[in-house]
Amino acid sequence: IQRPGWKSGNAIAFMISGVGARTACSYENHATKAARLTITPASQVAEKQEAPAPAYTVKLFFAEPLDVGQGERVFDVALQDRTVLHDFDIAKQTGGPLQSIVKQFSHIPIADELTISLTPQSDSQHGPLLNGVELIAE
Repeated sequence: IQRPGWKSGNAIAFMISGVGARTACSYENHATKAARLTITPASQVAEKQEAPAPAYTVKLFFAEPLDVGQGERVFDVALQDRTVLHDFDIAKQTGGPLQSIVKQFSHIPIADELTISLTPQSDSQHGPLLNGVELIAE
């Protein structure tokens, strides 16, 4: 967002480079210690607001990049510590691997930060997967 020409509402992409696989997994594969992504807008860090938190529409982008079948990658998704997807299975939702899907959630209050938690089901063979996030001010 520090790049010339970037303005509020533009997309943000996270690029991770290097050699090898990048796998986010919970500490000792414990479901309650799942990987967590927190995004804090700088404008909201500078000054706490007394008014109710502004609401956003949050779009979550998922795609199954591997030949993973239904039931092999199942997880819960929470926004702001509230479960919004339970037993989410990308392959089941899209009809198979190598497909994508977007899930949209409206009226998500974000005062200081957006917290996204991905918690694998205990019998899931593969860890949770999130490919992108879009925030739209309401």
